[in-house]
Amino acid sequence: MRHVHGVAARAALCFCLCGGTARAIVQTIDARAESNVRQFVGDGVVNSDQAIESLNETTSNLPLIADARLSLVDSEATVFSSATTITTFSDPTLSDAPNPREFGLELVAYSFDPVTRYEATGAAVETREIVFTAEEIGVVDGAELEVTSHFFLDGFLIIWGDLVPAAGPTGAQLRVEVYQTRSGQERQAVMQASLRLSQNSDGSPLLVAEGDLGTDNVVLLDTLGSVSPLGDVYLVALPAMSIPYTYNAMVGETFTLEAEVECRVENQPFTGVGVVLGVPLDRFVNSIGDAVRSSITEDELLAKTAGVVPPPAKPLQAGEGTQVRVLSAPGLPVARVFPCGGLGIESLALTTGFAMLTMMVWFRRWSVR
Repeated sequence: MRHVHGVAARAALCFCLCGGTARAIVQTIDARAESNVRQFVGDGVVNSDQAIESLNETTSNLPLIADARLSLVDSEATVFSSATTITTFSDPTLSDAPNPREFGLELVAYSFDPVTRYEATGAAVETREIVFTAEEIGVVDGAELEVTSHFFLDGFLIIWGDLVPAAGPTGAQLRVEVYQTRSGQERQAVMQASLRLSQNSDGSPLLVAEGDLGTDNVVLLDTLGSVSPLGDVYLVALPAMSIPYTYNAMVGETFTLEAEVECRVENQPFTGVGVVLGVPLDRFVNSIGDAVRSSITEDELLAKTAGVVPPPAKPLQAGEGTQVRVLSAPGLPVARVFPCGGLGIESLALTTGFAMLTMMVWFRRWSVR
């Protein structure tokens, strides 16, 4: 567990009150990154690789980088099939932007071999211990708060290759969850969302979304057709979005918020899969090119859409900031909402904005960009 002191801890939250400012205190931060790859021949696992990095367990420094990969080479030592998972957790205090972009996941798998396939997963977890004191917030201990914040997310899921007929389970998926734990209570999910791109038996794309994420919040590009040298391509774009979530807290109460991000891919012979979050698209495309032993560009991949991804039917976009309601406090007759201008926040991805009497604040939220 990494302790955050001084400015970094006390600058996690700002809000306006009669021209002044107040801050919440983030007492600790913890993080973990894990990557796994398994290689199959038929139904049997023949090889595996795993990498785990944990703050102050395996290292005291950020970023955490967990890199797992496997490959099969031919008689000329040329890579014949491969799978790679790179999971990164970066220091959120180094960014001055509202979105600190601390999570990064990149998974790619492809096989030229008729009997070799792969499964790969990447996961990152970030935990914050938070307390809002009466002195800092300006409301007495025990005042009940209702908080609505956001989780930033963007990336791509892709399937390509010999997709008809489908040889077996092939797909890319992601899962994001936020949990709150309060004293004397069990951990409670305050946000859960998942997305999976796979195939029907005829090889056509199947897109499934669950929880706080819908298929109309993303864009399925299923009309790309054959893209050289990948073959048929189905691509799902997650334009920059923010998924809202709401939970309760009390002034003077110490509680934890925990964000979990997980991606998984599974391919079959002569098919490829990939998922990327928090990684530039050009780097992701280069990784796909490495997997198929050919050079491709972002423009080639998106050529059928003129290089432009259309907006989703129902985009999820952040509002003016995080909304906090004081539900009950001595001297407060009713809960009220007050707007407050956007404020720069010096640190911390996992925290949420709080404001007295439900002010609107800018806050650095969990994010994947």
